[in-house]
Amino acid sequence: MFISIRAKLLSGTLALLMLFTTAGIIALYDIQSLKGSIQTAEQIPIFISRTSLEAEIQIFQLEDLEDLYLITNDTVGQRMLFEKIGTSEMKVVFLCNSIIRKAGPGQNKILALKVLDDFFNSRTFRKIILNIAKDKNRVGELMKIRNEKSALNKQIEMQLDQIAKNANSEGTLLLRKATEVSQRNRVIFISVFIFSILLGSGISIVSSKSVSRRLNIISDATTRMAQGDLKQSIEVTENDELSQVSRNFNRMAVELYDLYHSLEEKVRERTKELKDANENLAKMKDELEIKVTERTTDLEAKVQELNKSQKALLYMVEDLNRTSGKLKDAQEELVRKERLAILGEFSAISLMN
Repeated sequence: MFISIRAKLLSGTLALLMLFTTAGIIALYDIQSLKGSIQTAEQIPIFISRTSLEAEIQIFQLEDLEDLYLITNDTVGQRMLFEKIGTSEMKVVFLCNSIIRKAGPGQNKILALKVLDDFFNSRTFRKIILNIAKDKNRVGELMKIRNEKSALNKQIEMQLDQIAKNANSEGTLLLRKATEVSQRNRVIFISVFIFSILLGSGISIVSSKSVSRRLNIISDATTRMAQGDLKQSIEVTENDELSQVSRNFNRMAVELYDLYHSLEEKVRERTKELKDANENLAKMKDELEIKVTERTTDLEAKVQELNKSQKALLYMVEDLNRTSGKLKDAQEELVRKERLAILGEFSAISLMN
């Protein structure tokens, strides 16, 4: 599988980006968790503590309203107090339900449910007390029920105090957890940052060493080839641009080695042919010199004969010239004589006429 150097460097960069992104996501998640924990630590425990305190106050008010109801003889006043008691009871129930909703699973929820259950029992006692308050014959029963209700209210107050303490402890625990999350987030981010730097440095060093080492191998091979050692081969272990260059170099080295040896063989053949041609040429030169010498000798002999023939010809020409002169003189004499003869005939004819 072909993997380019650019792809390798890009993969290293992407790995670093992924690490930084992961660190950022973890940091953001921890920050959100930290924010939620802080908000929870600030709001829920305070809300539960305040609500439990309000519930205690309402219970105290119920006790005061109940006492006022028992000592009031006015029917209108008793009706108003009865309505206020009902309103306060509804507030206590609402506050307990609010604690149950906000507390979530845990001891506070169990305590809040127990407070609500005990409060319902206390409200039952209160209804009985309010119903038998004017009955003089049931004073002993009234006192007994009020004592039981007071004990139950003290138990409710203790449970509400415990809920407040638990809420404060939970808030402290949440703040501690938030601090731990913050420290862990800092440690994780710093660790990932350092690891990313080390990993990036390692990838850069390994990549640069690999590229530099293979470039040095290719450079050494080309240097040796330039010095005349054509039998070179580079080992290919990867599949990238430099590997492709190494393959091309190996193929070129093989072709160049074969071409060099083919040229050497052809040079040897041509040298042998040239040597044979030189030997043949030397032989032909010797034979030609011999023939030239022979021809020169023949030519000299022929020239001598030609000179002799030329001299004889000159003698012949001189003889011919002399003979031609004599012939010319004879011819002129003959012509003169014929003229004289013709003149003599003309003269005779003339005389005859």
